[in-house]
Amino acid sequence: MLDAARSQFADLSVAELIQLRDAVERLILKKIDDEEKRLLDNLRVIQSYRAEEKLNPERLRRDIKASRAKASPKYRDPKSGATWAGRGLQPRWMREAIEAGKRQEDFLIAC
Repeated sequence: MLDAARSQFADLSVAELIQLRDAVERLILKKIDDEEKRLLDNLRVIQSYRAEEKLNPERLRRDIKASRAKASPKYRDPKSGATWAGRGLQPRWMREAIEAGKRQEDFLIAC
């Protein structure tokens, strides 16, 4: 590309080359200004989001928790009626029953 440009500009006078250089410099400065404006606009959007989050950080946590569906119980203790969805730590009633010889499948809720 540069070789083709050199051959194109070889016949121009010094004054024409200076005008061309000035036009290119103006174009470069305009492109830099446009890019800076675009970046600053994006930064303002990010900063406004961060400011909103700082005012209400619990909102984001609440929204995440609300989007998760509550798990249906899969296991039931026949003695107390307590239930467990199979998530998290195993409940004490099930752990004690398993230590006493029962199996986890013994507590499954029939669908």
